[in-house]
Amino acid sequence: MSEVRKSSIGARKKLIWGRVATILAVSTLMMAIAASYWVRLGWLPGDIYIKKWDVSFYLPLTSSALVGLVMTVFYLILVRTVSQFGYSRSRVKAEFAKNR
Repeated sequence: MSEVRKSSIGARKKLIWGRVATILAVSTLMMAIAASYWVRLGWLPGDIYIKKWDVSFYLPLTSSALVGLVMTVFYLILVRTVSQFGYSRSRVKAEFAKNR
């Protein structure tokens, strides 16, 4: 491969990962803003809270499921965005193995 080709591949990778970093930053900011409005996220119906004497037990079942669902949606959006630029999981694994 010529130097021009290698440099253009490097520039493309930087552009892609710059966009991925931007998407992650924006999604983190959106989740932080949403969390400030969802102050009662930990007290949803389905969350278990038991208090007896001086001992309390809290198991956030519904809150955990909701947070997991939101994180899955963000992950799928991220994967779809990265795959638009021609990166598949197998290609990324091959690149990683080659550079080790």
